[in-house]
Amino acid sequence: MIGPDDDLKTFPPWAWPYINVAKLADVSRVRDPGASVQTPETAINAHVSAIISALTVRKVAANLSGDLAKQLDASASKALSVAIDDCGTTGKKPWPRPPKHIQLMEIASRLAVAAAELEGDKVLNSGLQEAANTLARQAEQA
Repeated sequence: MIGPDDDLKTFPPWAWPYINVAKLADVSRVRDPGASVQTPETAINAHVSAIISALTVRKVAANLSGDLAKQLDASASKALSVAIDDCGTTGKKPWPRPPKHIQLMEIASRLAVAAAELEGDKVLNSGLQEAANTLARQAEQA
């Protein structure tokens, strides 16, 4: 459990799912209390699914050889980059947006959980950890 004086950023992203993150939902700590409405679950799942899909294509490419493997890996890397960048966009949405850093940390923690579940799959595990760390760094800068 995270204490009231601790900062979640002092813990590695893989540990976030095991920490009491109720502190993140405390509206008094949010920069803009009017934006405390959560992003719909389906929207968060769409970001997580897009990242996992790109990493799955990367896994397929790792088991191939030749030009097809290079093309698939390049496509997967581009799709992964787009999926990660899309997590932090503040484009016009039909629902109120929570602060960017909270949404990024939520997506990063879900990716960290998925990485912990797939620890036997080295390609997906390392890709999910890398994506979670990237999103955590973006959350720190937000």
